Amino acid sequence: QKTNLREGVAASEMPIHFRESSQHPLGIGREGLEFFNLGNPHGHYTEEELNVKLTHVAPKGMVDNMAYGAVRAVRVLFDAATGWKNDASKITAKNVLYRVIYLETIAAVPGMVAAIVRHFRSLRNMKADGGYLQLFLEEANNERMHLLTFVRMKDPSLMFRAAVILGQFGFGAAFTLSYIISPRFCHRFVGYVEEEACSTYTKIIKAIEIAP
Repeated sequence: QKTNLREGVAASEMPIHFRESSQHPLGIGREGLEFFNLGNPHGHYTEEELNVKLTHVAPKGMVDNMAYGAVRAVRVLFDAATGWKNDASKITAKNVLYRVIYLETIAAVPGMVAAIVRHFRSLRNMKADGGYLQLFLEEANNERMHLLTFVRMKDPSLMFRAAVILGQFGFGAAFTLSYIISPRFCHRFVGYVEEEACSTYTKIIKAIEIAP
């Protein structure tokens, strides 16, 4: 019988996670989740969920195809700007640090933008958001923690920091406008960005493994 190693509680006695049911164990429903601090604000994942594999969700419809096309275009420009090599044998530590530091300064933007837009919408409509607002805030903070981890390995130059500011103004403004117009497009956009991120980090791990 499986047990929770931290608490020593049998798996069968553990409460059902809200992601696995339309009704929360406390009986409050999804709409009430944002009003409760359940002790652990982070997700609960199984070993199967942590066994990450590279997958691709094929775009369906115009919005999905627009989001996928936008990500592919951004990927080409970002690769050129950071001097990225898709061949793991040609990836250097300098390539990795420049790429991941800049990537994380941009990756933390969508979650915060989505949370702010949904926050103001909740205020206008005078209705609960349903829990997504807190989810997006946590995602933005998660990406920020990645950034703070990487900058301990390299202190970016003033020129690099200037590029970050420009990127925040440009991408931040564009994503905010896009989210107001079409949240679906933005959610798909971020999903395809995460696919590219998984591909990038997989190559980085391979480069580390084959490094002399």
